[in-house]
Amino acid sequence: MIGKLKGTVEEVMQDHIILDVCGIGYLVYTTQQIISNLVLGTNAEFYTEQHITENSVKLYGLQSKEDIKVLKVLIKAKGVNYKTAITLIDKL
Repeated sequence: MIGKLKGTVEEVMQDHIILDVCGIGYLVYTTQQIISNLVLGTNAEFYTEQHITENSVKLYGLQSKEDIKVLKVLIKAKGVNYKTAITLIDKL
């Protein structure tokens, strides 16, 4: 499991970023609020939650351990997936 990433913001997209960590570009899904505050070429640090399904492996990144705990609680609720949980955290 990947618990934390620290690196340089290489790309910023609508719902994710690419974080360069020692030459490896990690695609990290995060909140709109976090994305809007990131600047290309600057350093960023994310606590992560890895979600593995039959068809994909995704990393969800937030800026505190507490936010990751909230994410884990939200996804346990019926009908709440990771994308919905990230949106809810963004609104909090």
